[in-house]
Order: sequence, then C-alpha cells, then structure tokens
Amino acid sequence: MSWIKQNKFLSGFLAFMVIGVGALGYLLMQAQSHYSEVRTDYETKAQELNRLETLKPYPEAENLKLIEAQKAQQFAVIEALHKNLAAAQLPTEQISREQFQDKLREAVTRVTTKAKEGGIALPAMFYLGMDKYQSEPPLPEAAPALGRQLNAVEFILTKLLDAGVVAITKFDRDALPEEEGKGKKDPAKQGGGAGKAEKSAKNLVSYHGMQIEFTSDQGRFRNILNEIVTEKGQFYVPRLVVVKNEKEDAPARFQPGVAGAEPPKPGAASGTKKLVFGSEKVNVSLVLDVVDFAEVAAK
Repeated sequence: MSWIKQNKFLSGFLAFMVIGVGALGYLLMQAQSHYSEVRTDYETKAQELNRLETLKPYPEAENLKLIEAQKAQQFAVIEALHKNLAAAQLPTEQISREQFQDKLREAVTRVTTKAKEGGIALPAMFYLGMDKYQSEPPLPEAAPALGRQLNAVEFILTKLLDAGVVAITKFDRDALPEEEGKGKKDPAKQGGGAGKAEKSAKNLVSYHGMQIEFTSDQGRFRNILNEIVTEKGQFYVPRLVVVKNEKEDAPARFQPGVAGAEPPKPGAASGTKKLVFGSEKVNVSLVLDVVDFAEVAAK
C-alpha cells in the first residue's frame, strides 16, 4: 500500500490500463460475435445466389420466354396428335330421337336380313342390344351418341356375318352416359374452375363396351379379330377374348372300327386317313371396346 501512496500517478495509470484493456476485450468480443452473424448471413445469401445462378433455366425474362415457347410447341404437338386420333372414329350426327329410332329399325332389318341370307342364327328377340328403344325413344341429348354407337355396333355385326360365322349366340352393350343424363355438358353453362377443367381433362378418352358370343371356324375367327383391330375408321380395343373349343375332350388315339383311327396291320394297305385336330369350331366370348376421343377444345 505504501508503494501505491508513493506512486499515485503510476498506480492510477496502471488501474486505468487494466480497466481499458477489459473494456477493449469486451468490445472485441462483441465485434467478433457481430462479425460471425454477418459472415453467416453473407454465406447463406451467397449460397442462394449461386443456387439461382446455376438453375437450368435461370429464372430471368429471356428464359421465361423460352419456356413459354417450348410449352406452346408441346401443346401444339399434343393437339395435332389428338385431332388425328379424333379423326379416326365414326362421326357423330346431330339427329333427333325419332330419327335415331328410324335408323335403329333400318339397321336391325339390314343385319337380320343378312344373317337370314347366310343361314346364320341370331339370338332370340335380337335388336342390336338396344331393345328398350324399340318401343320408346331415347333422351334427346342421347340420340347423337346412340346413333354413333349404332354405326359401330352394325359394323362389327356385319363383319361377323360377312366372315361367315356359324352363329351369333349373344350380343349386349354397355349403356352410354348420355342415356342416363350424364353426358357431356357445355362448360360455359357450368362455370369455370380449375377442378372442373382437371376433371374434364380426364375424359379425353372414353370406352364403351359390347359383349359378343359367337361360334366360328378357327381360321375365320382369326381373320375377324385381325380385321377389327386394324380397322382405320374406328378404334376398337378387344378388352377380353375367351376362346373355347367346341369339343372339350381330345379324340382317342385309336378308335376301333374307324378307318384311319387304328394302327394299320403289317403288310396291309393304308386306309382313308381322318383329320383329328383343326377342324373343330370355336366358341368365342369377346368384350370389345369402342374408343371415343373427345373433341379438342378451341383455345
């Protein structure tokens, strides 16, 4: 203590220095903490800038125009493809429900007459799967769609009759949505909305099935199927094909008393040979879809 009293200036100076060093250390720690925060923020922003600059494409006006041009080109290609597909189908005629009933009667007459001339049996009460419209007309909005389906049905049945099948044992078809009042509606009357547009996009392609059972030679059946799937005027898709041989049991290897069916005796001349496989008829169950491509909306 005596030294401090004797050297007041020096002791005061030392005390000031200690306080100054402490304050400076505190300020240095604060500055270092702030520097760390600033550096972290800088590095984060630098990384984000680098991410944006390396994006493909980089989000700027020129690249945005490029994306829009590519998008428009893609839509044009899709629209052209869809128009080509829509052209490969039977046209829809704007007819009244009375006109549809007239067309249906005429089609039934043509098909039944052709079957009778060819000696081909048809199911009882045969009316092209549209029996209910024999006595009552369809809904007015359903007539055009039914007229188109009638053309598709008559085409298939005519194809079977021209091929010379033995018999058509069953024919039925799926009802169209328009027959139940669930057909296409005008979007302008329904109002806008992304949800409705998205729902409409899912109905670009629809399938309307028909079920046919017939008996035919094997070769003629193959020709019929090939001609249906390669038809250019309308898309048909065989959804299910079941072929059953009319003879479920294979013939015996040797049938006593039948010429050519039992092994020849040594030294004996061969008799008349009989074809064992390939001459049987086949019973065919065919589920066939008529494919309908929706019209492309104008832009």
